[in-house]
Amino acid sequence: MNQVEHIAANLYNRYRIFYGQTIDEMKLHKLLYLLQREALNLYHQPLFKEPLIGWVHGPVSLEVRSIFYRIEDFSIPISLQTEMLIDSVLKQYGNRQSIDLCHLTHQEISWRNSRKSMCKNEIGTKPLKMSDIVKDAKRIKPFDTDWGCFFEEHADVGR
Repeated sequence: MNQVEHIAANLYNRYRIFYGQTIDEMKLHKLLYLLQREALNLYHQPLFKEPLIGWVHGPVSLEVRSIFYRIEDFSIPISLQTEMLIDSVLKQYGNRQSIDLCHLTHQEISWRNSRKSMCKNEIGTKPLKMSDIVKDAKRIKPFDTDWGCFFEEHADVGR
């Protein structure tokens, strides 16, 4: 399993390649959440073990927050499978505004459950439960950005 800092650094660098600009910190955290959700959906295992915390504007990795301004120092090679997952999430969500991703994560069971019994603007200290992220993952259909179809439609190719 990868460390979240390594995934974030690779996501940070892939974003720059895709969009020709630097990713902002809020967007990076939301894309990390979406990567974790996609990994659970496709591979039935988490991409990283470190928790995401339910902050006001959505899930946040405290580990990544602490290294954001020197994130490039954490870039190490990752598996091709992980790189393809990052590329897929970037193609699906990378061009969206940070605030839109914030609103998207606010619809997720995992974030809402981490915010129960908290004031609206309270920072938050509760981690998103992996079991709740699994529930979020079950609600989505994995999309193959290279082929432009849902993964379940691949079975139709031979028919």
